[in-house]
Amino acid sequence: MPVRNSRPVFIACHVHEDDLGITPPQQGVFFIKMDLPVDESRYDHLLSTNDEPREMEVAEVRKIIAYRQSDLAQLEARIAEVQDMLHSLVERRNQEEQRLSLFRGIVSPIRRLPRDILTEIFLLTREWKPPPTAHGEIHLTPIAPLPMRSPHVITHVCSEWRHVALSTPMLWATIMVDYEDYDSRITSRSPDNDERLHTWLGRTGTYYPLDIAFVGPPRYESIIGAPLSWISSYMHRIKALDLSGIFSGLLTSRFEILEALALANHEWHVGEDKINQTMFPSLRRVVLHEEDELTPPRFIPWPQLTHLSLNADSIVPATLWIMLSQSLELVELHISLDSVGVANGEDDAVVPAINDPVILPHLDTLSVYGDIEWVLENLTLPHHSGHCTSPQDHVTLQLPPIPLVILFEVVQVGGTTRFI
Repeated sequence: MPVRNSRPVFIACHVHEDDLGITPPQQGVFFIKMDLPVDESRYDHLLSTNDEPREMEVAEVRKIIAYRQSDLAQLEARIAEVQDMLHSLVERRNQEEQRLSLFRGIVSPIRRLPRDILTEIFLLTREWKPPPTAHGEIHLTPIAPLPMRSPHVITHVCSEWRHVALSTPMLWATIMVDYEDYDSRITSRSPDNDERLHTWLGRTGTYYPLDIAFVGPPRYESIIGAPLSWISSYMHRIKALDLSGIFSGLLTSRFEILEALALANHEWHVGEDKINQTMFPSLRRVVLHEEDELTPPRFIPWPQLTHLSLNADSIVPATLWIMLSQSLELVELHISLDSVGVANGEDDAVVPAINDPVILPHLDTLSVYGDIEWVLENLTLPHHSGHCTSPQDHVTLQLPPIPLVILFEVVQVGGTTRFI
């Protein structure tokens, strides 16, 4: 049977060099030229059915298969060649990009920045705003960025940046120390032996003010307090101090520049009796937080305070009266007390009678949450008169000549607004 519509085709054959007398480098796949029918349409009926082909058709289909296999092999060989070329070009491109980046870095503007400008940039990348607090607790204007988003990230960019960061005390001047799980039996876990803590403190230099927050063991879970003796070497530089939990240890120096002190659910097992008001010559802001009845520390210098925040479950009226009557320089006062009254089981006769109101001549901001009856009855603001606004949410009194803002929580009871 004559063959129609044929064209040359290559059939893949593996040939050994010994058979052809060629050198090893020429060994490989050779393509043998042959004629093969291309009129594949003659076999469409077999492609679209399950009919059995005739013997002659089988022979011709096998030739088509061989042709197609050869054509596919050549395409795959070309694809592999192009892929190898593409891979080589991509690698070269990546190398060129890296090299180009290095040379661009030489002329980068940040490479020519003065060190003081670079320091300012580092400081601006830090978090400065303290987290919000309930009931308007008092915050000192930050003296350094907060330790969140650790400044260690900056030190890992390059040696120059590391040198600048480590020589910038302000980057490290806010320190948060957590010893909530302190165990006195493990000496290596003591703050006195905490290498990371003292390395961090060392980066603050010798003069820059410090903001330290120290968490000790919870009061109801431990009988041994975390030592505070490590603070003694830095007392003259601490400008803000936040303590919570149980502590022990003597403080042998004065807090020369301490302006803000926060105490939360704290106890001082050893050494508190050695602390007195003369150790806090610059203290102006105090925050006291207590989950139970508030008993203020004896070492607080009330007459020099300008800002006071009290947050507790309860307080004895006489205690509150004594605190406020001594705090005549207050300009801002926040009180959040569930109850102002005699503690459970205490005889009313034990509480001294209070006849004179508390006079706070300089107060311009007062926030009261919880039990406000005692405040309304015992707090006097001389030479002021005012009016109320926004009773749905809170009460605001604006009292000339010194503006006084007073906030109370209110509730609706039977259509009547009541203060709580």
